[in-house]
Amino acid sequence: MYSDLQIETYILKKPVYDIADLEKDPYSYLILLQHEKVEAIELLRGKVENPFNRAIDIEGSIYICYKGREVSPLIYWDEVDSLWAYYINLIEEYLENGNATCYFPGQPIPIILKKGSNNMMLFSVNNVEILVAERYFLLILLNKAKEFFEFLSSISLNNYYENENSQIKSILAKIGKA
Repeated sequence: MYSDLQIETYILKKPVYDIADLEKDPYSYLILLQHEKVEAIELLRGKVENPFNRAIDIEGSIYICYKGREVSPLIYWDEVDSLWAYYINLIEEYLENGNATCYFPGQPIPIILKKGSNNMMLFSVNNVEILVAERYFLLILLNKAKEFFEFLSSISLNNYYENENSQIKSILAKIGKA
């Protein structure tokens, strides 16, 4: 069942001046974090270890595809570290209220979680919707966020991502690890 849901983090490796160019050849602009770690480390090390001792936004995409339906395509790029933090907050709000909405950090792209019946939930990005098993989806999404923030923590001398890592751990404890 895991292969039905694909959630991947991509890092922007060069500026995008024309969205049409990104649409035509997204892989010339983005690197897949999980498979190109050496290149990602080289690209990000200078950003996470900066002389101002503060976090720097990292641009990229969180690609989400369920059963062949792209819910969050590669062309929806933004501050990917902030976007992952938004997803974590969205999940927390969803677990408390049964629904939650937020927008991408720098774009008017809505992300919605709504409780359905029979342990199902509606997940939507920019009005592209899927109905998915709640626990299954949340666990995979949280574990992908965890991978991302653990990766950033591993290449940073600072502890910028301690809050995100703690929040993920707390949410996983609430819903139960698989």
